[in-house]
Amino acid sequence: MSSSIDLVVFHYHLLPGGVTTVIRQGVEALARFSRRAARVRIVAGRVPQDGQAFPGTEVICFPDIDYASERSLGGPIWKERAQRLADTLREHFGGNDAVWWVHNYHLGKNPLFTEAL
Repeated sequence: MSSSIDLVVFHYHLLPGGVTTVIRQGVEALARFSRRAARVRIVAGRVPQDGQAFPGTEVICFPDIDYASERSLGGPIWKERAQRLADTLREHFGGNDAVWWVHNYHLGKNPLFTEAL
């Protein structure tokens, strides 16, 4: 592993509130106190139009990880859909130097995302 990392932060959304503030403060602390993260990307299923400010950070809207009910995601091809999502996440955000920081994936707000992880 090289000395720098590609940090990818995942959360269901970047709506104003607690988790968005925690993500912002964590990214700011890394920028201020660490040089390990060569690149920081925040991937969220929903990003407000007013553009939550994350200076020096790429923010990517990836709707497949937004809130979704199990009922809307179920069906006979559940495992295949989860595998496709996992493959897509790895393809877009993986890599030898990638470190994923995933917020609260286990809460059940998007069971397909949880399964894919």
